[in-house]
Amino acid sequence: MSKILIRFTFTALIFLGLSIKTFGQGYDIKITVEGMQDSVAYLGYVFGDQRFLTDTTWATAPGVYRFTGAKELPTGIYFLYSPNYFLELIVKEQKFSLKTTKEGAFRTMEVTSSPENLVFKEFQLGMVELQTQKQAIRKKLEQASTAADSTAIFEEDKEVSEKLNDFRQGLIAKYPDSFVAKFVRLMALPDVPGIPEYTDVTDDVERGRLKYEYYKRKYFESIDFDDSGLLRTPVLKSPVIHFLDKVVIQHPDTINIYVDKIMTRVLDQPDAFRFWLVTLFKKYQESKIMGMDGVMVNLAEKYYLTDKADWLSNEDKEKLAEEVEFVSPNLVGKQAPTLQLLDTLLSPINLSQVKAEFTILFFYDPNCGHCKKSTPVLLEEYHRLKDSGVEVMGICISTDIEEWRRFVYEYELDWINAADPYYRSNMRRDYNVRTTPQVYILDKNKKIIAKKLEVEQLAGFIEQYRAVQRPAGED
Repeated sequence: MSKILIRFTFTALIFLGLSIKTFGQGYDIKITVEGMQDSVAYLGYVFGDQRFLTDTTWATAPGVYRFTGAKELPTGIYFLYSPNYFLELIVKEQKFSLKTTKEGAFRTMEVTSSPENLVFKEFQLGMVELQTQKQAIRKKLEQASTAADSTAIFEEDKEVSEKLNDFRQGLIAKYPDSFVAKFVRLMALPDVPGIPEYTDVTDDVERGRLKYEYYKRKYFESIDFDDSGLLRTPVLKSPVIHFLDKVVIQHPDTINIYVDKIMTRVLDQPDAFRFWLVTLFKKYQESKIMGMDGVMVNLAEKYYLTDKADWLSNEDKEKLAEEVEFVSPNLVGKQAPTLQLLDTLLSPINLSQVKAEFTILFFYDPNCGHCKKSTPVLLEEYHRLKDSGVEVMGICISTDIEEWRRFVYEYELDWINAADPYYRSNMRRDYNVRTTPQVYILDKNKKIIAKKLEVEQLAGFIEQYRAVQRPAGED
């Protein structure tokens, strides 16, 4: 926990527009740090993996800082910050004091009128002790010279890991209703109790499938989406991201089912809705997994580009809508958009005329350095694969016809050559050709099955795709 929180940055969440909501009778938090000389200190709060400031104060005496406000602060993990000091604390009670030394932190801390910070102190002290043991074990492992030494050290590490888990579970049992217990629960993967054994099912594979389906169905029941205080911790999103990355199949249609379940769950909770929409949109916008832009489009169309994201400016909505227009038509799994182009003799040529088990669309610019490197590699692959049902349509995006023809002649391109020199098609938007080269693979029905691959990856993808599609029992 400490290592996570100490990475402190001032930043703003993209599209979030979040302002801390306050209510009630106000707060009065006094923090004394003996040995701290800073004249100004800041009170901030955690919001997922972001950090925000909410108050500033001047020292009333050396090392003494008092933060007050007319309205209560929301529950969560907060921090005292100055250029020379950082201290985590819990805000749940609104009027309390903490006293410690600059070097002692939680070890020398005195807590007044805040049961939550007493629990947090106990948590931090226990974690520091066990993490120190883990660090010592890692150093021993680095210095191990024999397999026997490594095995013994691994056993030692396993014992400390068990102690760490026991400590967390003990803290939860000791303070079950505390806010600290709530976020400590999230530091481990959710426990899904009562998974049936399905003893009446004789097939082991089917029994395993049923257990897996039960686990998926019950997973989110162990995560508290309703406590807004957990948004102000760094641990809430970890079990959710684990589920989306490790538990369910990495296919956009599957991911969208569970993303929509999360968004529906928090639809009437403004802060939680913003948190999860921003978190999930950013995750899938930046995903390196092919096809996950389909999740980004789903989130944009259902939530951002509707009245649900009321914090988003019209200008930002217009930019996002334009991005969706470029991405949505060419999602993996969709039918490839129509391509009505011209060949090098300026005769019409249509994508639908191409009859092949697989069609590779290669969008390029004759002046693009990467295209010049990729073209001969793809040409070599084409010559190797064309007799096995693979066709390439090389599509030049330049409007200079002679330049295009010279490129075809220079590289001896004997695949299907096409272009749109008169801008009569929507290929640049339909296929998101804002940079080159762009590569798509279509199946025999002209459905998009892959995109944004390097040309060196095409043969391997086609081979794997064929293996997956091949009926059982065929070689």
